[in-house]
Amino acid sequence: PLTFMGKISFSFYLIHIPVMFSLGIYLYLYAGILSPYKTLIVFITLTIATIFLAYLFMKLIDQKAISISDRIGKYFSNKQ
Repeated sequence: PLTFMGKISFSFYLIHIPVMFSLGIYLYLYAGILSPYKTLIVFITLTIATIFLAYLFMKLIDQKAISISDRIGKYFSNKQ
């Protein structure tokens, strides 16, 4: 689990604020969750959603960006 969290940590960092301010506020205000459990349910839901979205972001965007930047770096390092 710690290796997985290490892999998605940057994506998690980028995704968590938009998820909190969109899905989190929506769930907290409009989901109709009973008051004693509202904060806990919203927290658990946001954590799961953020981990899932961070994984997708890492697979679909971050890994491709890293490979492109590696190719660009190798291109310029060979020019010198």
